[in-house]
Amino acid sequence: MSRDRFDSGTFYNKCVGQGPFVVLVRTHTKNIYGGYNPIGYTGRNQWLSSTESFVFSFGNDQDMYNMKIGRVTNIACSIYDGPFYDCFFNFGNTLYVTNGQRLAVGYDNRYYRNIFGEKHLSNIEEIEVFSVSGKDC
Repeated sequence: MSRDRFDSGTFYNKCVGQGPFVVLVRTHTKNIYGGYNPIGYTGRNQWLSSTESFVFSFGNDQDMYNMKIGRVTNIACSIYDGPFYDCFFNFGNTLYVTNGQRLAVGYDNRYYRNIFGEKHLSNIEEIEVFSVSGKDC
């Protein structure tokens, strides 16, 4: 995603209609944050309910074994389906990226279990988005 520029329009256009996805964000401090959207984006410009979405973080990009996962606690506004106030993505206002290329972490903990501690903004170094597809076993 970073090679395609940091802006919500590019992010949203690449993700609309692609189904479920996982997003990873590495900050300038080498922390990694992310979330899983099991619904995907369809362009409805509204809050979506999901019992399967979650947010997560790693302490740094060298330690993939100590991940924290925040599961949905209130499904009412777990994912926003649209370019909300120039956000790349929005997981219940708990984790979102603004067009200012900053990651907002822990600003609203009504919808996901708080795994981030204090709310803060971080500068973004890299964003990656991965499509998730189901397979029959």
